[in-house]
Amino acid sequence: MRKPYTAHEAGERSVTAVDKHLGEFVRTTRLAAAMSQMTLADILGVTFQQVQKYEKGMNRIAASRLFEISLALDVPIEDFFKGISRPEKVLRKSASAPVNSKRVKRKRKKT
Repeated sequence: MRKPYTAHEAGERSVTAVDKHLGEFVRTTRLAAAMSQMTLADILGVTFQQVQKYEKGMNRIAASRLFEISLALDVPIEDFFKGISRPEKVLRKSASAPVNSKRVKRKRKKT
């Protein structure tokens, strides 16, 4: 059985295949830079245990934290996402979804 790609597929707090991929990329990039988990943790202002959890894919990496990691490792942010393929379900959905440029009207609450 394949790992879920989205948080919705996995359940709200579950780790996804993307989380695992990002963690593995952080680890391989950190090792290639000859940087310890402790050094990266100090730069990010977290514990080395937190860096371990990111690398193992146990904890998700927030967008702001991913940006900080890319700066610390001197890697363009887009490199983190290389090699991730979108599942067919998402591709079909986005390819067939109509683009609506009209503004959505909001219903006013009656008071």
